[in-house]
Amino acid sequence: MSPTPPADQQVLEDSDLQWEIFWHKNKTKIIGGTIALVAILVVFCVWYLNRNLAETGAQDMLAKAVNAQEWEAVIKRYPGTMPAADATLRLAEAQRVEGKLADSTATFERFLASFPRHPLAGGALFGIAQNLDLEGRTQEAVAAYLRVPTEYPSSYAAPLADYSRAEIFLRDFKTEEARPILENLASANPPTNVSRLAAAQLSRIGSRSSTP
Repeated sequence: MSPTPPADQQVLEDSDLQWEIFWHKNKTKIIGGTIALVAILVVFCVWYLNRNLAETGAQDMLAKAVNAQEWEAVIKRYPGTMPAADATLRLAEAQRVEGKLADSTATFERFLASFPRHPLAGGALFGIAQNLDLEGRTQEAVAAYLRVPTEYPSSYAAPLADYSRAEIFLRDFKTEEARPILENLASANPPTNVSRLAAAQLSRIGSRSSTP
């Protein structure tokens, strides 16, 4: 009769046996899962490489673009890239300079649809409001200006939109509507160019506290 193996050897043998059983029962799933994971990693690496190549190509193409046709080419060839976003904004501004306000607004709207989280999205909405104002669509412009600080409160364009809205009210002799907007802007700390402009307008029309 052979001697009984030590307890620790028995545990080791039991663990090996359990692993063998587990492997035979689940080897198909384990191998399949491993293959799937490798495939995902390969796809991700290919996607990442192609994305970097696209970004580089888009940047090179944008650097050479100087007119509307070439900016449009960047947008179509490299959709969704940051250079395409830059090209869209340049195109919208160029269309405005040429007096094509409806086209400019459509291009700004295309930018917002494609890049709603872009750091300059607030500026694009501000551009739409400016175009509406230039077209004489005052009420629509006021509504668009109001959307900028509402939807993009951290945007550089938010105080500009508020000031532009106040200017429309002043232009229409609606001083009481303009005054609280200007007072809010003028109270910015530290002062900014927009807050100084607002303070200058308040000096001209008089603050609420100085109004009888």
